[in-house]
Amino acid sequence: MGRIILILVIVGLIGGGFFIASRFDQIVADGVEEYGPEVLNVPVGLGGVSVNILNGAVSLRDFSLGQPKGYGDGSMAALDTLDVQLEPMSLLSDHIKIDHIRLDAPVIDARLIGGQTNFDALIAGLGLPAAEAEAPSETVMTIKNFEILSPQIRVSAQG
Repeated sequence: MGRIILILVIVGLIGGGFFIASRFDQIVADGVEEYGPEVLNVPVGLGGVSVNILNGAVSLRDFSLGQPKGYGDGSMAALDTLDVQLEPMSLLSDHIKIDHIRLDAPVIDARLIGGQTNFDALIAGLGLPAAEAEAPSETVMTIKNFEILSPQIRVSAQG
């Protein structure tokens, strides 16, 4: 009887783990779209996300970060896809190893209005306290391959 209960508990834990893993991508996407605008004070869009914790693969699709209030419409930053492949166990060490980062069709739209850029306005809207000097981190990050495909940069000034 004890053996059957143990087997049922193990099967339940494995099944629950697979259920959470299958929903994890949607949970992350929903969290970004729900809390991103609240935290950043700009519209945030995300078409989809794929996270595989076991092999260290992360992929974002159709990400966009809207303009701060007073800077017009459209996105201040967007990209078609972001793919990252890293060594998962390296996250637990002081040497993070990233096999590759690939940005596909990133767009940066920098706008200057009244002496302040939209990026300055985004940061100011966060209401963060002034940063204090910290001791340098002992963590090292190695990126073996970094690709940016079809980038676009737009710059405009008003006033």
